[in-house]
Amino acid sequence: RAVIQRLRNYACLALWCGNSRIDHLHETGRLGQGRKFYGRSIYYDVLPTLLLEWDPDRDYIPTTPYSETPSKRRNAPTEGTHHCWQVWNDYAPVSDYLFEAAQIPRFLDEFGLQSLLSTHALQRVCPSHRLYSGSAALEKHNYQEEGATRLARYSAALFCPPLTLEDQIEQSQLAQARAIKLCVEQLRAHNHINGGLLFWTANDCAAAAGFSAVDYAGCPKALYFYARRFFAPVLVTLKMDRNAYLDGHLQNGKVVVVNDTALPLTGKVSCRCMDFYGRYLDGVEYPVSIGPFSKSSPHALPRSLALPAAPNRCLLHLQLETDAGLIAENRFYYLPDKYIDWPTADFDVRISTVEPHCQCIEVASPVFLRDVSITPPEKATLSDNFLDIPPAQPQRIFIHYREPAPLTRTPLGLRSIPCQLRSGKM
Repeated sequence: RAVIQRLRNYACLALWCGNSRIDHLHETGRLGQGRKFYGRSIYYDVLPTLLLEWDPDRDYIPTTPYSETPSKRRNAPTEGTHHCWQVWNDYAPVSDYLFEAAQIPRFLDEFGLQSLLSTHALQRVCPSHRLYSGSAALEKHNYQEEGATRLARYSAALFCPPLTLEDQIEQSQLAQARAIKLCVEQLRAHNHINGGLLFWTANDCAAAAGFSAVDYAGCPKALYFYARRFFAPVLVTLKMDRNAYLDGHLQNGKVVVVNDTALPLTGKVSCRCMDFYGRYLDGVEYPVSIGPFSKSSPHALPRSLALPAAPNRCLLHLQLETDAGLIAENRFYYLPDKYIDWPTADFDVRISTVEPHCQCIEVASPVFLRDVSITPPEKATLSDNFLDIPPAQPQRIFIHYREPAPLTRTPLGLRSIPCQLRSGKM
């Protein structure tokens, strides 16, 4: 009763759920064949009775995965809620998130990938002389069975072996963020079948490698910043072919614009293949008109954009523009980072104090920089992070400190693991 009263007025609370997977584990015999379902009355009698009294206007389901049809197989993607753990738990590749049409979940409420904590968080729980890759003290803070092996498996699919612990942390966070992005955008592009999703999970209560977007010390991971983009109300993305994914091409890829706003949207979609110096190689434009809470018809990529001559030296840039300007953009790469011929990283950074507690960091580069991360000298809130820096398009990031902002000459970390940019401190 106390928990219901404490949480019921939060606007973000969509519905109540009695338990996670207990019914499913019991039905499949994983809690013991023929065993009594202890606690069943809590989920089917006690909790619904209390909620009827203290929060009658909000829905309740006794368990997840959940099916309202008893004859249906629980956790079937075509019925109720669905958990997808083939990726991570079963070591399946992230391309498994490119669901076949018959396997698209109606509502996906559990899926995810783990990543390491931030250096700031690890410094709280590991002695400094134990802060290195593979140390027993570090792996102690990973409670997943074969957790270190799983982290390495998904990072290695994208990156060269890490040189430092900082590299390992960032690679794991980027592997997590990109996997969740792939799943979310594919399901949003199929929103005529999929009604929504929840990735696991928002934050952590333990100092351990985990599925969260924010670690236990309150430090946002790459997933936190990625989520703000892939959950944007208007999204331009690709429906991708599962067999072509990470095969050096985007063959059979189709551009889709998702409009999750209450207003109609009319504009122009631009699809451009560009090299890492910002040079335009090929492209196509077409008009689009989308109703509220709807999506555009899929638009097939021309062969020249799906199968470029040098996939290791270019990227696909999607943009949606209206009379109000640029509304949404997205970028897709033809190969994993480790196979891309990145140009020599170069950049210019300007730091200015705009308010007593706020600094503006402007980063510019003559070449394309992917997933640039900034590490302030002390704990602070960043307006953005893990962002791309296109050639000759300076990007501004605002850093808000709890105390007055440090001097502009205070060391600041700037890195781009994909582009092998490790400036250390500036």
